[in-house]
Amino acid sequence: MKRQLVFLMFILLAGLSSCSEDDYEPIVITAINTSLKNPVDGQRSYYVRYTGSCNFPASAIYTGDTLILSVKEIDEELYFSESFTPGSPLFKQNASPVTYRIEKKEDYLLLPDRFSSALFYFYGNDTLFTNVADRAPLYQSGCKLRIDDSIFTGNEIGMVPSFRFGKVRFDNLTAVSCIPLFLELDAYLFYNTYLHASHSISSNDQVSGWVLTGI
Repeated sequence: MKRQLVFLMFILLAGLSSCSEDDYEPIVITAINTSLKNPVDGQRSYYVRYTGSCNFPASAIYTGDTLILSVKEIDEELYFSESFTPGSPLFKQNASPVTYRIEKKEDYLLLPDRFSSALFYFYGNDTLFTNVADRAPLYQSGCKLRIDDSIFTGNEIGMVPSFRFGKVRFDNLTAVSCIPLFLELDAYLFYNTYLHASHSISSNDQVSGWVLTGI
């Protein structure tokens, strides 16, 4: 009887895993997507918002909000512009785009005015390194990342082999977590040439984030 129960549990878990894989649609990167390594006027990427909880089992739902991150060149200076699509629930309170200056360097991107950004606001460093040889190994723990035996915070640059949260998932990305002391949250940027996700967890384990979509 015990063996039959174990076998039935295995079949159930396999079925659940299969369903979640079927629900997942890989992100397709195109030449028009906003590049962190080489931002050019006219590039744009679309991000969809998700919310959830770290409580077991971790859950996430999409809110229906879509954020556009585009590159603009004004008077020979580069800017990121963030705007919600008109159908987004957050559009009513945020109809005007948010624009902030960036500087492209050989191995990093400068974000000196990122504090109004929905994607980069928590990042405590104005330098986002885009060409990193040595990255600390990270692993997922629930809805958070760990480095060795500690929650991933500070100025380290990490490598994430795999991250899964509801239907949000990606593999082999660089991750940073640089959070000002006055924000009571854990948060990460997941990226390579492109920003794939901005993921934050509040002190009461509520999750909010933006993930790149193939639109």
